[in-house]
Amino acid sequence: MRHIIQSHQDLPLALQKASIIALTKTGDQVRTQVAKQVDDLLQACSISREEFTGQLKVTVSKRMVYDSSPRILKRFLPALARVYYSAGKVDKFEFRGTGMDRVGTITIQKLLDPKITLINALSLSFRKLDVGEDSESFSLFVSPEEPRRAAYTIQPLRLTETTTEGWRNAIINPEDEWWRPWKITISVQEDRGYYIRRLNKYELSAIEKRIPEEKRYGWREGLVRARYYPKGLFPVVCHVEDGAEVVDSLPRFGIDLSRDVKTTCT
Repeated sequence: MRHIIQSHQDLPLALQKASIIALTKTGDQVRTQVAKQVDDLLQACSISREEFTGQLKVTVSKRMVYDSSPRILKRFLPALARVYYSAGKVDKFEFRGTGMDRVGTITIQKLLDPKITLINALSLSFRKLDVGEDSESFSLFVSPEEPRRAAYTIQPLRLTETTTEGWRNAIINPEDEWWRPWKITISVQEDRGYYIRRLNKYELSAIEKRIPEEKRYGWREGLVRARYYPKGLFPVVCHVEDGAEVVDSLPRFGIDLSRDVKTTCT
């Protein structure tokens, strides 16, 4: 409508009113000012990305956040969401006319409440740290939301024909599935009904017991780097043998537990 009104000669006579044109120009000016203030707040942040998980860490001054108006803060979290979805690239904030332009008042109240450390918005989780009274800043860890219980389903592998090297392959496309942003290649020597599922945060100790001692460092190091990352976003390759599940591989951790299974995760 704003673009239409800019060409007001094409409007019906009932809408060719100076008050409507003036109101639209005022609205554009306000939007430009809001976008600039959001950009200023974004530029004042220290933003880094954890390569292992893709999680975003944003450190921002408490004073700047608490001094910002609700109108600015409602666009601040969407601006961070765009940085996350663009793999860490910081662009100027602009209004797109979609639900990604702003969050609600309740979400902003949670952001400003030091007692609340986890905010879910825009299909992402914003985890607050360093929110003590003596701290001049706090950090937001941005990642996808923790999957709901109903999402813990299995995905059977679709294997290719056996190669000349004696392996059958399955390639997981990161653009279509929940394990994004990783591309996973799984090679097996025979089809035993392999499937991929989510890692359950309650099985970490049981999984570690299955990992040989020489490979546990990579497992533990990965868990440290993923301390604030939903464990349900990590894929696990398994099959069932004699009625019991066998864990064959933890692709993102670079750990293959079965001799006839090998994986890569990029």
